[in-house]
Order: sequence, then C-alpha cells, then structure tokens
Amino acid sequence: MIANYGFKDGSGNWYITIDTDKCNGCGKCAVVCPEKILEVGQDEIDIFREEPVALVKQEECKKVRYRCAPCRPGYGETLAPCVAACERNAISHSDGWEKVYQGFEFKPPTSHLQQENLMTREEELRKQGWEKRFIMDEPRLSEMAEQYRELDFEVLLEPVDTSSEECITCMKDHHFRQRYKTIYTRKKNQ
Repeated sequence: MIANYGFKDGSGNWYITIDTDKCNGCGKCAVVCPEKILEVGQDEIDIFREEPVALVKQEECKKVRYRCAPCRPGYGETLAPCVAACERNAISHSDGWEKVYQGFEFKPPTSHLQQENLMTREEELRKQGWEKRFIMDEPRLSEMAEQYRELDFEVLLEPVDTSSEECITCMKDHHFRQRYKTIYTRKKNQ
C-alpha cells in the first residue's frame, strides 16, 4: 500500500511517500533523517499488517515541507538521506521541492586551494554582479529566495564560508553547514 504523509496547498505537493509493501521496517531512514521526522511503528494504512513500517511522526505531517527542505529532495545530484538509506526503494518525495528550487543555482563548497588564489569566492561573486544578502536556513531560506525571484532577481545559494573568523565556531559543525546557505542576488540580465 502507498502511504502519503504531508499536504498539498497552493504552492505545491509536499509529501513523503512510503510504499509499505516494499518497506521492511529496518528503520535506516529514521536513523539518517537529520530532522528526525521519521519513525518505525505500526502500519496506519494496513491495520492487518503485523510487521512495523517506516512512517512520518504524526506531529510532523503538516511540517513536511519545511522539515525536509534542508535535504533538497528531488533536487540536485545527491538523494535525500532517507531515500539513499532505503535499500528497498520504499521511500520517495513529491515534486514540491523540485519546483521550489527550480532555477536556483547551488554551488559546491569552495576548496582550500581556491581560497588561496588571488580572489576569494565572495570577491569573485561580487565581480560577477552578485550581492551578498544574508545567511539563513529553512523554512525561511526557500521563502526569501522565492521572494527575490518574484522581484526579478537571480538567486544564488552558496555554502556558508567557514574561513572567516566570525564563523569559525558554529559553522564548523557539518550539520550546520549543510543546513544554512548564504543568499546572493543580482538583477536579471546583468
């Protein structure tokens, strides 16, 4: 059976779908979920099933859009951690996130070799017409990026530069770096 957890609104479909016929209840998806919204429990769809299955915690169903957003499901080269951990391909995400991030440009972190070059990444972006706005995480990250796009700006989401002294403590944490992005904008056709 197919279990959809989440919601649909005017901005899109925001579901985590779990195929309970494929799910063996191993719980790997719940372990790797950075937001801890998944758990293993009694199948709520098939009440006659005795084996446990993965499911979204009840209190998280209406927050799926924002809780899953840092993993960018459906967008990018890497799968969301829960999808990648599922050996039986029982878990997937709806297309809402793909539509939100459509047109956004994600850049890989700058290497130490690039930092030693004449120009820092921020200087390089400034030279290309990009203006650094702020550092933010979800749910406001995608909301602010969308607002800039509506105002006819191009939006660039960059990893947080951890080389500066002001970011040395909190930004060194791997989960923090993956969750937060620096928003750069520029007027279209520059």
